[in-house]
Amino acid sequence: MPSVVFAENVESDLESIVSYTKELWGSAQAASYVSRPQKQTIILAKMPTLGKFYIPYKEQGVRVFLFEKHLIYYMENQSGITIIHTIHKAMEQSLHINPKVDVSDNHS
Repeated sequence: MPSVVFAENVESDLESIVSYTKELWGSAQAASYVSRPQKQTIILAKMPTLGKFYIPYKEQGVRVFLFEKHLIYYMENQSGITIIHTIHKAMEQSLHINPKVDVSDNHS
């Protein structure tokens, strides 16, 4: 089964999503909301071409997949995918995505 690796910064991405959701809609909704994208990453690992190339970093192999209201950025690696960021679709992408910094040695 393909694996899903999370770059170090993804934990802070998910913490921000949980915190914001908790504040607006409560803990139960936050838990539910975070589990759905995590399940989606397993599907992406099995079918990495579901996401389209993120044009500014196409040469590095960065793909993006819209899941509900969030963008999941990832790269294929030898055993599956590496998630490099998860941000809200309304956020300015160019301010948050830099695979040279985000992935470091996590991709192959």
